[in-house]
Amino acid sequence: MKVQSSTMSNQQFQVGDRVRAQVSTGFVQAGTLGTVRAMYPVMPNAYEIKFDRQPKAWLMWDDELEHVAGQVQKPRKHIMARDVPHEVVDTTA
Repeated sequence: MKVQSSTMSNQQFQVGDRVRAQVSTGFVQAGTLGTVRAMYPVMPNAYEIKFDRQPKAWLMWDDELEHVAGQVQKPRKHIMARDVPHEVVDTTA
């Protein structure tokens, strides 16, 4: 008898998927939109979600979330202004 192991490929959501909370919790109301930021192999049914207009991400279970049709948001790298090359402009001339 061959036993299949659980893999990340059978997870319901992927990083970058847009989701909607189906339940209200102490930190988010049902219907709030967010983006999947991370998945954890040790907790295959849990996802780190960054909800719109929330300052930090929250851990949510897959049965507390639903896909938002047609919306996928790729994770963005945050670029600080100091990291962008720029030239000094003399404004006294």
